[in-house]
Amino acid sequence: MEADLLRQEQAIRLAHPDQILRRGFSLVSVGGRIVTRSSQIPAGAEISVRFADGEVEAVTKKEKALVPQLGELKDR
Repeated sequence: MEADLLRQEQAIRLAHPDQILRRGFSLVSVGGRIVTRSSQIPAGAEISVRFADGEVEAVTKKEKALVPQLGELKDR
């Protein structure tokens, strides 16, 4: 039972946003709202990019489409 609790505690710690940022990911926001898709950011938008060690402000140029995600393929 104690081992289960320790595993759950570790899982919660590893899922914390700060831990994810330390692994090389970043959080992008527009107007204080986190975005999850490039289509949510128009060209010329001012964005904030949060890293593990700080944050930068940037302005977007244009969207480049990537390979469709698996869930998007069935909608076509």
